[in-house]
Amino acid sequence: MPYRGQPEPGARCHRHDAAPAAASCARCLKTICDICLVYDHALPHCPECARRARRMRSITRLATLVAVLAVIAGSAIYLATRKHAFDYGKFGPELRTLSEKLEREPCHRPTALAYADQLLDAGDSRAVLVHVDGFIKKCGDWHRLRWLNYSAHKQLSEFQAAADDATHLIEDRPQDQDFWWWRGQMWQQLGKHDQAIDDYRQSHALMPKANYIPFDLSALLEKQGRPCEAITPVEIYLNYHTDHRQSPLVVARLERLTSLCPSYYGAGLASLKVDDQGFARDNKARIGDQRVQAVVDWSAPFTIIGAALASKLSLPSSGPKLQVGGRSGYLVTIPSLTLGEATARDVEAVVLPNSDLIVGLTYLSRFDFSDDGERLNISQR
Repeated sequence: MPYRGQPEPGARCHRHDAAPAAASCARCLKTICDICLVYDHALPHCPECARRARRMRSITRLATLVAVLAVIAGSAIYLATRKHAFDYGKFGPELRTLSEKLEREPCHRPTALAYADQLLDAGDSRAVLVHVDGFIKKCGDWHRLRWLNYSAHKQLSEFQAAADDATHLIEDRPQDQDFWWWRGQMWQQLGKHDQAIDDYRQSHALMPKANYIPFDLSALLEKQGRPCEAITPVEIYLNYHTDHRQSPLVVARLERLTSLCPSYYGAGLASLKVDDQGFARDNKARIGDQRVQAVVDWSAPFTIIGAALASKLSLPSSGPKLQVGGRSGYLVTIPSLTLGEATARDVEAVVLPNSDLIVGLTYLSRFDFSDDGERLNISQR
């Protein structure tokens, strides 16, 4: 049969019998017509060999790419994990001296502490962790080295590990307010805001005069949408630092919070006699409609209520844990507390076993109050 209308003698395409051969495949040498002809790298190929050639090149390129990436990855891992000589700069001579001392006396605490302190000042936080871990394993735990371990973890943004260090410190010295504050900071970094609030509040209870804890607590409470609670730590702080009440930052914070919680401050008046022990007493105080006896202590940051009275008043039987005066209790909110005719609402109080009702600054900070040595005068702001 003529091909394209013109009969031609000679070789025919191996795929199309009627088509004259235009070339031979460079790979398999089969004859191919101009329809089947595929040039690959300037050489004629049949369609099958052309596909195989392209496939082999793709496989080869992929294998080469994988090999190159493997080399790059290996190099990156090597560069990331190889040990670099840390440049200690001006700290180097002292660190070498301390290191030599530790080789002779590995459990000498002052030397171990000075060495860790120098490492931290030099910026080698990772070396601090290695040093402290080795000391603890060989010589036992020591809270002073834990301080630096906490700082090293914090600098490395290892917040959970830093919180664990703070927990060790709290267990060793539960009355140190800084350790609770440190752990609260780590909980906040980890997004564990309720735990952070509990630790900040405990720190504040231990040291209400501190000028850093109440504002961290207040800011976090505000962030959590609890503006009424956020006012209390600031007001307690201001009872110890009255000269700060006109600070622009304090004024702005309180104005913002009270706009969100207009019912925070109390209403009414009271004038209570101060006894020989320096306390005021009110035998006709009221919690809600229930008449109770109250001792007023304006040096106490928290109001305290005995567990028996709390149960009688149907206050919650549990809440956030809080230690006050070395005793463990839990936090509740008293819906309404009145001394004389001065009433405050939603007053934070700590429930303690076998305790009287002691009215502290969580109530008094809702008012203006003064003590002239004979009477405690409470008035609405």
